[in-house]
Amino acid sequence: MRQQLEGKTYVEQYVHSLTHELKSPLTAIKSSAELLQENPPGDVRKRFTHNIHAQTTRLQLLVERLLQLASIERAPNFVTQSVGLSDIVTNAVHSVQSSLTQHTININLQLTDNPTVQVDRLMLTQAVINILDNAIDFSADGTRIDIYDEASLRAHHLIIRDHGVGIPEYALGKIFERFYSLARPHTHKSTGLGLSFVREVMRKHGGEVEVANHPQGGVVVRLVLPKNT
Repeated sequence: MRQQLEGKTYVEQYVHSLTHELKSPLTAIKSSAELLQENPPGDVRKRFTHNIHAQTTRLQLLVERLLQLASIERAPNFVTQSVGLSDIVTNAVHSVQSSLTQHTININLQLTDNPTVQVDRLMLTQAVINILDNAIDFSADGTRIDIYDEASLRAHHLIIRDHGVGIPEYALGKIFERFYSLARPHTHKSTGLGLSFVREVMRKHGGEVEVANHPQGGVVVRLVLPKNT
């Protein structure tokens, strides 16, 4: 009964959160569609059509991210395999290469240890992609993102640092909350699920994620994986 009640509460929380987040893009789509029915001038039609496309993309991404997060939270175990940490990072960088090129952002990759870790390859790669997406969104064009590792007796540390605007102090305690997001300088509003996903992936691996502002600017994200993982 306890498990059933917990499952019911879990579903209710997700439905409530999803409903709340769907309201804004659905309202924007409905308003744009109604205005298009009035046959406005060409430039206005183009703007409203672009808005419908952007909001539809946001809805699709929101649903996909929420399903990803739900599958992680409710899954009892990962299917793990031995893989080099550098392979995880390389695949993640390749996945965001178009965004890096668009914003002329360089990757400074310095992995000195390159350990072999026992992980769910797809999930950990997606976690790194989510972190890189954030780093790109909050970085100015022409800057760089540093990716490096640090030695530790008990854990593998993967650090990703951008040289962007940093996180406001009032938001530091909220960044892992579902659907919490900050205004992004060059992109549409995010789903607010990226870091929640990262945290759940690290928890499943017995590790953790730490996010902080760098003293010299930008954000530092540290992924910590136990060496017995």
